[in-house]
Amino acid sequence: MSIRLNISDLLGNQNRGNASADDIIQIIENRLRFKADYEGASVIVEPYALVNSHGNDLVSGVVIHSDSQRYLSFEPRYLEVGKLSDVVALDAFFPNGAFDAEDFPEGTEILAAVELVDYSEAVKN
Repeated sequence: MSIRLNISDLLGNQNRGNASADDIIQIIENRLRFKADYEGASVIVEPYALVNSHGNDLVSGVVIHSDSQRYLSFEPRYLEVGKLSDVVALDAFFPNGAFDAEDFPEGTEILAAVELVDYSEAVKN
């Protein structure tokens, strides 16, 4: 069972339009998947980081579902924050240990990144 939270409920505001960088930071800090419209398609994303590259805020995350494109692997993708709309926070996820914030290109500013979780420890709690 997933807990569905409207981003407005999570963040205490009523904005259902485009997501802001602050909205995405809150989602990342809470290690939540989110559903959104992105370039005309419904996507579900596991966000690992929010970065700024050349003045653009980008979500670095794994698209685990897309209405418009079939992804064959769970490789990180970059999604422009300004193109995300109708963002809905979903359930929590366990970040993949293969994620490394040090892998971003030089000059990329990391605005937020997930704290990695030791799955075996998390299950005990």
